[in-house]
This record gives sequence, C-alpha cells and structure tokens, in this order.
Amino acid sequence: MPDILVAGGGPAGAVAALILARRGYPVRLADPLTPPAPRIESLAASALPLAADLGILPVLEAACLGRAAAMELDWRDRPERRTFETDAPWLLSRAALHRGLRDAAAAAGARIVAQRVARPAPGALR
Repeated sequence: MPDILVAGGGPAGAVAALILARRGYPVRLADPLTPPAPRIESLAASALPLAADLGILPVLEAACLGRAAAMELDWRDRPERRTFETDAPWLLSRAALHRGLRDAAAAAGARIVAQRVARPAPGALR
C-alpha cells in the first residue's frame, strides 16, 4: 500500500496523521519543522472529551498555559467580552501544541518528512 501523505504538520494535520498511523496505515507527515509564530490558541472545554478519546489529552495538558477567566473578542465587527465561571477555555502554547501532536504522530508510526509543501509543476501529478 502506498503511503498516505498528510500535507502540513499543524494541529489538524498532525492529528490526522496520528489517527491514520494508529489504524495501521503507512503515513507521511510533511512539515517544514520550523516553529510556528508565538501564539496562544484557545480550546473550548467541550473539546476535552474528544481529546481524551483521541488520546491527546496529555499533549494538551503539556501545552496548557492556564484557563481563560475572560476573553475579549472582535466578533462580527463588534467587540464582545465573555467571562467564564465554569468550563473555561484552555489557553495553549501553539508551539508546544504543534510539537507535541507531531511527536505523538511520530510515536504512533507516522514518518515525519521535513519539507515544505508547494504547488506541483503543471502535469506533475497523475
């Protein structure tokens, strides 16, 4: 069976590669291996059961910087403030999340290919 190529090793690509590798598919994860810009991602508390089912909760816990007590959003051109008494979103280091999910995919058997995905030359793909 030919390898499945997952283009992009960010959170979505790394989780896709992780799931495929766990199911026994040969998978390559193409990632430039350059750290993402310093950012904080928020993750809704309602996503935690899915993260536990996927077995990535330890990665999220390691990337967690804390929980949001409140957030100010520019939502549809009008500012909005949300406060959280329960089920506060997790604030995650994007770099730690990216690295942790990519490492989890590799541990599950995905081959990490250090390259940037670019457009193929016309006619290069069949």
